[in-house]
Amino acid sequence: MNFKAYFENKTLRAYLMIVAVFFLFLWIVVMTQKPLADERFHYAEFKLLYHGHWEIKSYLTTIPGYHLVIAGLARVLNSDRLFTMRNISLMFSLLTIPVVWLIGKKLGWNEKEEKNRIAQFIVLPLSLPFFFLAYTDMFSLLIFLISFYFLLAKKYKLSGFFIILSCLVRQTNIIWLLFEWGYIFLETVGFKTFSTEALLKFVKKTWVYFLGTVAFFVFVYLNDGVAVGD
Repeated sequence: MNFKAYFENKTLRAYLMIVAVFFLFLWIVVMTQKPLADERFHYAEFKLLYHGHWEIKSYLTTIPGYHLVIAGLARVLNSDRLFTMRNISLMFSLLTIPVVWLIGKKLGWNEKEEKNRIAQFIVLPLSLPFFFLAYTDMFSLLIFLISFYFLLAKKYKLSGFFIILSCLVRQTNIIWLLFEWGYIFLETVGFKTFSTEALLKFVKKTWVYFLGTVAFFVFVYLNDGVAVGD
């Protein structure tokens, strides 16, 4: 992408300015609020881990991978405030944007597609509010997007590693693990060239996904369900 030409577009500059002002407005509004909805559960778990109490409260449904990372970074900043937790989450959320751009490069988006799709991603109503909240959603999405980038780069071990990490943030990401595994199968084997030899090569190439799938079902069995607590 020619960044100089990209920002010489007056319409695009105006659009980016509006988005930036809107982001700033949402940041100010959210950062002055007390914990919103499920934030109180995430914040409570964050504070436990921040102060060295290795406990998963019964009201938490997810494996606390997100909370552990945020608490570790917050300890570096020496702050256990909700404000700190939200801002660290925001930094991870913003990282999804360049990763989407990198994925677009792998998928061969042209300059117009890049502008449109990245703009659509930034203001997507399903995800936009979560940029500013202490929720697992955007952190989970970031790890999945990194995994998918490595998948497109045909670095399947790294891709599998990151998608397994994403399951330690939200167990429902097992769906994306299976999606990626199936994607690789269709890309490398398919049904027309299917054979026992091709299948064995595929399993050997994607053994990380296999281990992730087995580990997930072992977890479900030992945990007696998908949700950790509530």
